[in-house]
Amino acid sequence: DSSHVSLKTPFLAARLYTNYELSQLPGEFEHLWHRIYPGKTSENNVGVNHWTSVDASLTQHEVLTTFLPDFKLLQPLTVTGESDLSKKDSFLFFRAATPEFSYGKFRTEQFLISAESIDSTTKFRVNANNIYSGTDTLMKPSISGQFKNELLSFSARVDDQDGKEYYSAGASVRLPKDSIVFRLIDDLTVNHNKWIVTVDNRVVRIKDGFIVNNLSLVNKGQSISIASADMAALSPINIRIDSIDIGNMLALASFNDTATAAGILHADISIQQ
Repeated sequence: DSSHVSLKTPFLAARLYTNYELSQLPGEFEHLWHRIYPGKTSENNVGVNHWTSVDASLTQHEVLTTFLPDFKLLQPLTVTGESDLSKKDSFLFFRAATPEFSYGKFRTEQFLISAESIDSTTKFRVNANNIYSGTDTLMKPSISGQFKNELLSFSARVDDQDGKEYYSAGASVRLPKDSIVFRLIDDLTVNHNKWIVTVDNRVVRIKDGFIVNNLSLVNKGQSISIASADMAALSPINIRIDSIDIGNMLALASFNDTATAAGILHADISIQQ
């Protein structure tokens, strides 16, 4: 058996191909999700040789403006995807790209989302050539990562006009059933400044709040430290800010502008839970 569906409207052209009946499509998506995220859903029985292919093209239209008034496709968005459940590796592929779109005051060039699943790992990447907002420009912004065994790891980076690292970060999120665990896994780069991150930092989201373990950032005598009073139970979260340059912090709001204020900040804060 096989199925072929085509859709053509003034703003959307799409085609779907399968080698099974369309009535089985919900079960196919459920099975595919189980392979990407095992343990959260029970695996259903579908044909092991089933494959699905889709391609689509979306252009700007008043219908899009009705639902997303701030969004505008300046050039078409193309989407391609394929899954083949008979393959152990490379069983899923997805790609969405547009040369240019805008959302409110932001305009993005050469935008691309891609993902693929190989064995038990799903890798993804989101990147663009440039993002413009007024006088600010984000050069080569990118986010890349992977998801495997309930662990999401990702990194993000923005370059300056000389191709040097301007902003960057790396983090991981573990998604077990009873809690969420967040960690910074790389040092941070903020406005060209490198902030050293403690290796054993951890933020655990539990039922009634958060437990923070040794989340500390240090840069040239400046530091921000965040930790729970009790690491074994829900307790106040203590924040210590030492010798932070206020001008550098305010410069985060505008990438190309100089600091709008000056001063050094010291503070001790306790957040009750």
